[in-house]
Amino acid sequence: TSREKNTVARFRARAIAVRRMGCLLVALVPACLLLVPTGALAPAPRTLVQPRVVAGEWSFPSDGTWASRRTEFMRDYWQRKPLLIRGMLSAADADIITPDELAGIACEEGVEARIICEQGLADGPPWALVHGPFGEEDFSKLPEDGWTLLVNEVNLVVPDVANLIQRRFADVPNWRADDVMVSYACKNGGIGAHTDNYDVFLLQGSGERRWEIEETPRAAADELLVPRLAVRVLQQFTPDRSWVLQAGDCLYIPPRFPHRGTSLHDKCMTYSMGYRAPKAADLVRDFAELAADGCADDDFFADPRVSEGEPLAEAAGELTTEALDTLEALLRERLERALGNRAELRAWLCAQVTKRRRAALEFEGDHAQLDGSLLVDKLARAPQRDGSVEVPAELRGLQLWRAEGVTFAFARAAALHGGEAALFVDGERFNLAGDAEPAVERLAETLCAQSPLGPSKLALAGCPAFTAALRSLALSGKLYFAPVEA
Repeated sequence: TSREKNTVARFRARAIAVRRMGCLLVALVPACLLLVPTGALAPAPRTLVQPRVVAGEWSFPSDGTWASRRTEFMRDYWQRKPLLIRGMLSAADADIITPDELAGIACEEGVEARIICEQGLADGPPWALVHGPFGEEDFSKLPEDGWTLLVNEVNLVVPDVANLIQRRFADVPNWRADDVMVSYACKNGGIGAHTDNYDVFLLQGSGERRWEIEETPRAAADELLVPRLAVRVLQQFTPDRSWVLQAGDCLYIPPRFPHRGTSLHDKCMTYSMGYRAPKAADLVRDFAELAADGCADDDFFADPRVSEGEPLAEAAGELTTEALDTLEALLRERLERALGNRAELRAWLCAQVTKRRRAALEFEGDHAQLDGSLLVDKLARAPQRDGSVEVPAELRGLQLWRAEGVTFAFARAAALHGGEAALFVDGERFNLAGDAEPAVERLAETLCAQSPLGPSKLALAGCPAFTAALRSLALSGKLYFAPVEA
């Protein structure tokens, strides 16, 4: 329908505009991550200390949601054990986009796409890796089988793919949701045995794929990779379990569990929902910048005073014990100062884990025709009774959407160790000080859990700080109103 076409255009316009700005970065980063240095083999792996686990098997709950088994999943499987879930979607619902549509997206400038061919290309080495954007001639040169097309952030350009996380994974910590990567594989296509550093749900679309896993997680230091390849492929892989996934089946794999997927069909589509984990090195590096920002411009090292009768350094070039003690104390004091305010530290952590790590996004499209900040103001002035809002005429038939690719999260006052409750969006902090509790926490919880959101669920009376946050987010395009879709 024309409405559906407009919706797709809205997603596509928002996603592609900024991706062009970061196109070079998008093209280079995956190559840097995947390239294996030539030369000697990696060091021999250490003895594995992680215990073997037993992967689980479920049929999807009959009520169509995670709610009935969420506690069990989060307690027994999340970041602990692989889980096969049969029938998460019907075969019809799992047929979201076609291989031709995915190939079309991979041909667009600024889209992060790549092709991996196990047998190599044009007499080249095995496991060839080629980055997009692609043209029709690129696909015509591929062999009949043994290759895979992978496209990242398809949730930014295809509405039904974006709805996957909301429809089926709303009960998983969504502040960690990264993107939905969609892959097409011809028969025998795959990317080899590998590990990931994040949680992933592998939802089977059309076709069939065999998944093999090891039930013992493998630390990064224990990996042996096949040398001189453009793709990270494990040199040693001994699967403990094997399943064939059909349309609508889903396999959850926690971080560091070796796995391999192989297409059994000429048109095999897989939707990979990745949940990132903050990397310790990134947090430490960014925290060092935070600590540095807290230092005054005239905050310099000062030579320790020499007491009368105390011997001087024997050599002008000597770094004395006293000088090093002073330097060490300076560093420790500045870091401890930054760590000292736990409320501010925790708020900073919330901002860090919601900050977008990929290329920045711009937000444009047909929703820009609606003045979101004005609509927020009208909603704030709407009459309320017993927590229910009398929706103004201007907002009837509209829903409030979170922009695709933007992380929303909130923290209650108790979690911030004495601070005020706050909303965190794309690395930005919105203090909710002074708003009525627990009303404002319920509003923040609702906003971060549901998209789209009906205006009747936003009872803003007594919550001016939350209203101001909505107004600011609407002005930036990270929240927007759009007509209810049939």
